[in-house]
Amino acid sequence: LDPATGELRSARAGHCPILITGPERTEYIRSKGLGLGLDPGGRLFTAGLEEHEMQLRPGESVVLYTDGVVEAMTADGEEYGYERLAATAAAVRGARSADQIRHAVLDDLSAFLNTTSVAPGTPGAGRLGDDLTLVVLTWTGPPTAQPAAAESAPISRAMALPAQIPTVAT
Repeated sequence: LDPATGELRSARAGHCPILITGPERTEYIRSKGLGLGLDPGGRLFTAGLEEHEMQLRPGESVVLYTDGVVEAMTADGEEYGYERLAATAAAVRGARSADQIRHAVLDDLSAFLNTTSVAPGTPGAGRLGDDLTLVVLTWTGPPTAQPAAAESAPISRAMALPAQIPTVAT
């Protein structure tokens, strides 16, 4: 992501698709690419790798995550899924802070799992079957000539690498 222009260049090597959300759109970017390590010689990997370029609009966010987010499962076997992730991010689209989107996703995931802990053996609760990583970047537009405060920085960042899902207030 070029913080001065909002140009995003990405390639996907078997990773989850990138989620873009903002005031006017929410969409997944699903570029082609073979998973890392699946091609020992590397020729198929290189030939199949597709670089994607796009222009972010001010206020749009890039949501990067591992499959542990979308594959989180309730005790009944229902997955969190791509649709729910997109809907949750869209509900706070246009948020000026990447942290707001991160909190919304983690809070919704915790409520979905009906748990405040993902520790193995938590009775009646859903579970994470895999790692959980969530990174949100919000591009606020081209930098001003002289930023007066941290709020005028062109990128807002938030990362989550929790050992457990945060508590949900009910």
